Amino acid sequence: MSPSDLLQLSISEISPRIKNREISPVELTEAALSAAGKLQPQLNSFITILDQQARAPKLVSPNPKL
Repeated sequence: MSPSDLLQLSISEISPRIKNREISPVELTEAALSAAGKLQPQLNSFITILDQQARAPKLVSPNPKL
């Protein structure tokens, strides 16, 4: 599944896929950060994008191997 496909899913579609390990929280986080970075210059939607904090293993996943 492509990163843009991931971002089109609803939370009710994402949740079971994470639970079944079809996608990882890290993969979803990376897709969201990538999209935010690409769109920020045009939309100016965010004051600050905290990508390093979002990628911190303790925040992204209880299991860093996901």
